[in-house]
Order: sequence, then structure tokens, then C-alpha cells
Amino acid sequence: MTRITYPIAFKLEALKLLETLSDYKVAALLNVARRTLRNWQKQRNELLAYKGNKKRLK
Repeated sequence: MTRITYPIAFKLEALKLLETLSDYKVAALLNVARRTLRNWQKQRNELLAYKGNKKRLK
């Protein structure tokens, strides 16, 4: 099984959706696991501060 990687722009869009929708709805809408969304919420500050390539975070 391979690990799915998501671009930072996708993660930021998911975080915006989480401001108005529940994690259940966002997970279904974007076809992403709820646990993944919660991890992104924990990384929110790091993701928002990132200035490099919007494809991946190093």
C-alpha cells in the first residue's frame, strides 16, 4: 500500500472548509480520512507559514 501525498494548496483548502463544515462532511467531500484532516489541523500554523513550493512541505 502506498502513502498518498497531498499538495499544500489542497491541505489549505481543506482547512478553509473545516472552518464552516464538520470534519465528517469535509472528509466525504474531499475523499480524505478524518484522521488526516485532524493531523492537518494540528499542522495549521506550519502550513500557513510555509513560503516555498505549494506542492510539498519539507
